[in-house]
Amino acid sequence: MRAADTRIRGLDVARGVAVLGMFTAHTISVSEPTGAFVVLDELAEGTRPRMLFALVGGISLGLLVAGTPRGRVHWQVAIRGILLLALGLLLESFFSGVSVVIDEWGILFLLMLPLLFVPSAWLLAGAAVLLVAGHIAILAGVGRTVPVGDGLLGVIGAETIGWVLTGSYPMVTWLPSIIAGYLLARADLLRPRTHVAMAIAGAVFFAVGLALTLSLDPDGGPSSWPSALALQLSALGAAALTVAVLIWITSPRAGTAGGIAGRILYPLAAAGAMPLTVYTTHVLALAAWYVLDLAGWGPDATTWMIFTAVTLVVAPVWRKTIGQGPLEWLLAFLSGRRRT
Repeated sequence: MRAADTRIRGLDVARGVAVLGMFTAHTISVSEPTGAFVVLDELAEGTRPRMLFALVGGISLGLLVAGTPRGRVHWQVAIRGILLLALGLLLESFFSGVSVVIDEWGILFLLMLPLLFVPSAWLLAGAAVLLVAGHIAILAGVGRTVPVGDGLLGVIGAETIGWVLTGSYPMVTWLPSIIAGYLLARADLLRPRTHVAMAIAGAVFFAVGLALTLSLDPDGGPSSWPSALALQLSALGAAALTVAVLIWITSPRAGTAGGIAGRILYPLAAAGAMPLTVYTTHVLALAAWYVLDLAGWGPDATTWMIFTAVTLVVAPVWRKTIGQGPLEWLLAFLSGRRRT
């Protein structure tokens, strides 16, 4: 299980940043932050950390597909999707205050199964149509008044509608974000030309999307589907820019500076190399805290500091001494793919 250094360090760092953004959303953002934590809350607010997670997840799926024999790739992705769905539903059975995303990830993997080898142009067009239609449907309230009935079928129906349209991570807008990352993975992420293209496109989408969001909803929002769409495109642009910069500054092409950056950022990269373990652990920790202290305790900046400090200390030690995170190892083992 010892980790070999064959990963894209900058991609792991980006994933680690997204994990800390999730920590922020589940601790600082649900409290009343003060001082420097107000800035951190603003940086991690809303769509940005989610879109970074989604984009990197799509890239990771693309790299998985590229590194798997075509005859086995559907099996690999399907097994991972089913296992993630089961884990997500298990975590949702605990009260943690977290809107668990892992079950949605499992469904997204399953939804990607028929799309794995679709030509890029068709994928891009389909993602664009779904993104626009999805935001129109969500802002129109589609699915919120659908009767689901009682009993098991009612529970399944309500959960399905939540996954697709009304939940915190609706498939109609998340699937296009996954596809965006998947298409990026079809390019050579280690080529300087790719870094430059990602950075420029990301910066343009971020700036234009942010400008449109502010002009359409100057008092906050979004309150209309164009502003919601602009907000997501801006967040995806910021994510693409972040990934491009992190891959470049930690690559051998960055020379001595890249080596220094890689060492400095290694704790984040280690956390990003075992995101399933880190995410699951923090959900279970929050659930345990709610059980142990029912007298008004709530997650706050102190909780964030504890989660962050423990993660950035334990994750690099684990990666250096053992290798894969335990849940990553189990997922790889059960799907027949033993990798670091």
